[in-house]
Amino acid sequence: MRFGRLGDRGGQPLGDRLQKVRRAEDLSSSNAFLRALAREASRSERAGDPFSVIRLTGRKAKKEDFEAIRAFCAQRLRITDEAGWLDEDKAVGILLPGATLFEARTVAKAVFEALGDRAAAFHCELYSDDRGDEDSSEQDGDSPSEARRWMGDPRGLTELFLIPMPFLKRLVDVVGALILSVFALPILLVSALAIRLESRGGVIFRQTRVGHGGKHFTLYKLRTMVDDAEAQLAQLQQDNERDGPAFKLQNDPRVTRVGKLLRKTCIDELPQLWNVLKGDMTLVGPRPPMPHEVAEYEAWHHTRLLCKGGLTCLWQIDGKPNNVSFQDWVRMDIRYQSQASPLHDLRLLFRIAQPSSHRLELGLGLAPLAQQRVGQVHDLLRQPVVLRLHHLPIHAPRPQQLLLRQRGLVVLLQRPGLSLHPRSVGQQLGRGDGGVPRGL
Repeated sequence: MRFGRLGDRGGQPLGDRLQKVRRAEDLSSSNAFLRALAREASRSERAGDPFSVIRLTGRKAKKEDFEAIRAFCAQRLRITDEAGWLDEDKAVGILLPGATLFEARTVAKAVFEALGDRAAAFHCELYSDDRGDEDSSEQDGDSPSEARRWMGDPRGLTELFLIPMPFLKRLVDVVGALILSVFALPILLVSALAIRLESRGGVIFRQTRVGHGGKHFTLYKLRTMVDDAEAQLAQLQQDNERDGPAFKLQNDPRVTRVGKLLRKTCIDELPQLWNVLKGDMTLVGPRPPMPHEVAEYEAWHHTRLLCKGGLTCLWQIDGKPNNVSFQDWVRMDIRYQSQASPLHDLRLLFRIAQPSSHRLELGLGLAPLAQQRVGQVHDLLRQPVVLRLHHLPIHAPRPQQLLLRQRGLVVLLQRPGLSLHPRSVGQQLGRGDGGVPRGL
C-alpha cells in the first residue's frame, strides 16, 4: 500500500472508523444477505474464483444459540466474509468468497467447536463450487470426527440457487398437458403411421437430456431422422451452422421427408407432453440441453439449468433458432428466469398460439430506384437486399407496415400481400404521389 501526505485539500483518514466497523456486530437481514449472496456468486463466477457457503438451520435452536453463532462470526470471520439470516430466526448463512472446499470445512469445523453442545441444535450444510481434493480436509488425522459428521458431505453450489417449481405453475402444467394430449392424440397416431411407412425404426425417439439442477432424464420425441442418425452426427459436425456447443444444420441430410413436415409444424415435440406430466419438464422454460453440450458450458451458462426445462421459451418466441447466437440464447433463458411467473407463462403460450400470419418472413430483391423519385434519401437500396425476419413483433401505427431507418437506408417491411414496388412505397406510407416522406 502506498502512503502519501495529507495536504490541505485532502480529507480526513478513515482508519479509525474502519476499525469500528471491521467486525459486524449483528447478522445481516435476510434481504441484505441474499443480495450479498447473489453479488458474490456473480463476482466469483466472472473471476473464476472459488466460492463457498455454510448454511446453519436451527432445528430446536433458541435465541441464545443463534447469539452464539453471531458472536463467533463477529470474532472469527474475515472482513470479506459475511454472515446473515437466510430465514429470519430459522437459518443463518455464512458467505466465504474465495474459500476453497478445504477452507470452508475448516470454518465449519471452527463453528462446531465454538458452539460446543449447542451444535446439536443446528443442521449444517456446506455448499461449494470448488472441486478440490475431497480428502484434503482430513490430513489432520481426524477423519471420523464429530465435526465432519455434523457438516456432512459438501454439495454443489448450484443446489443452493435452484429455482423451485411453484405449485400454481405445476398445476397449469398438468392441466394444460392433459388437455393438449387429448387434442394431440389423433395427430400423433397419423404421424406415427407416416413415420413407419416411410422409414424403418421406432416411432418414438428417446434422448438423454439435462434438466433441473443438472439431473438427467429421458426426453421423448417423434422420430424425424433416419434410424442411425446419432452415428452420423460426428461426420456432420464440421458443417454445424450454430455457434457454441449446440448443433444445428438447416438442411440436415438425416431428416426424412415426413420428419421435415413434423419439424416445421412442431408436431415432433408433442410426445414431450408426457415429460411434462412426469415432472421432468414444464410447458414454458429453457430447452433442456444434451449432456455433451453441458460439458462445454462456460460457468455462467449453467445458470439456465437453475429452473426446470420446458417445451418452449423466449428463445423460440422472441428470436428464431437460426438467427440467435448461443450466447444470446442463454441470456434470453436467464432473462426468462428473472421474469418467470404463471401469468408470464400464459402470455408466452398465448403468443405461440397466435396465427402464423403474425410472423414475418419475406425476401426483398429491389433494383436501384429512380434518382428523381428518391432524391430525399441518399443511396437508397443501391444493392439488392435480402431480409429474412422471424417472430418480429410489429409496433407501428399501421400494423401492416414497419419502417426501418439506418445510415440513410430506408426499407419498408410488410406482411405478405402488400406491394413493394418502388412507386408504391410512398403510397403505402400515406403519400399519394409515390414519393418518400421528408425527414427519413
